[in-house]
Order: sequence, then structure tokens, then C-alpha cells
Amino acid sequence: MDREILELETPNKHKIKYKAYATGRERREIQNVFLEGMEIDVSKGTPNKMKANLANKAQDKTIQMMIVSVDDKEDDILNKILDLPAKDFDAIISALNALETDKKKLNK
Repeated sequence: MDREILELETPNKHKIKYKAYATGRERREIQNVFLEGMEIDVSKGTPNKMKANLANKAQDKTIQMMIVSVDDKEDDILNKILDLPAKDFDAIISALNALETDKKKLNK
């Protein structure tokens, strides 16, 4: 399936290419990071235990699945993103989070 690729230039002029939307399969893989790290109390229907680092693991998974390239390089994307200055990293995460909240792009 061909998908639209969006581009972002970070504050320090890094060129990031990323997918315009997540597929259902990709969203499930990201959600599974949380589900695998939780224990649910069936009698209450609420999480009983949750690992503290799940949000970071889900963010890593999102980066791996949604980012296509960093400065036109397609290898070792997660480490490249994590090694960027914090304001570049934050700009990338904001762009990815915007995909989650933009109903038009999610329901494409």
C-alpha cells in the first residue's frame, strides 16, 4: 500500500520524512507495548500493575514504525532520532502525536 509521506524540518534543520497516518496493524503494535506491560485485575477491570517505562517503549515503537528517514538516511532511525537535540526530538514527537489526534489522517 502506498502511503503519503510528510516532511518536517526540525529547529536545527534536520529533514525528517514520516508516514502520514498509521495503519490499523501499526496502531495495534503500538498499543501492544502497553498491553504487554500491564496486569489487569479482571474482577475490577482496571490495570493492577503497569511498568513505568511503557510510554517510552511505545514512543520508540512509534518512531520505528512511522519515521521513514532522517536526513535522507533510512538506517538506524530510532538511534538517530534519540541522538538529536531535545528541541528537534520534541518537534518530531509533536508531529507524530498530531497524527494521532488528527481524525482525518487516522481514518484515511
